[in-house]
Amino acid sequence: MTELRGVSDPAVCVLLADSLEALRKGDRGKALALIAQAQVRAPADPAPWLQRALVHRMAGEFAQALNALDKALAADPYNFLALLSKGAVTERTSGERAAARVYEDALKLAPADSDLPASLVAPTAQAREMVSRVRADLEAHM
Repeated sequence: MTELRGVSDPAVCVLLADSLEALRKGDRGKALALIAQAQVRAPADPAPWLQRALVHRMAGEFAQALNALDKALAADPYNFLALLSKGAVTERTSGERAAARVYEDALKLAPADSDLPASLVAPTAQAREMVSRVRADLEAHM
């Protein structure tokens, strides 16, 4: 199997792929159980934490999603996807100003637009727009 989000252990790749399939089928419990198995096999890898955050975010469990993203960032503080995702969840829970602070950190790590995966082009552009908008709002109030 090819690498999944930088995961080199083929068994972890299979577990995470299977968890996504379970999630697509609506079996959230199975998805979380498979992620837990991946976490046991690769405790220092951020990928299972990112996937756990996705499951919680999809269920509207934003506190749990933020917790999982923080653990992904503890494993890899320079993980662009984790920071971008944390910005999106923070926007939902704490508003644009707080999200802009997280997005600023994410954008410092963003690959060049030409190197972004297609699935991250729109969220990255939205993060840039929000940071610009919040900066403009702050400048207008100074």
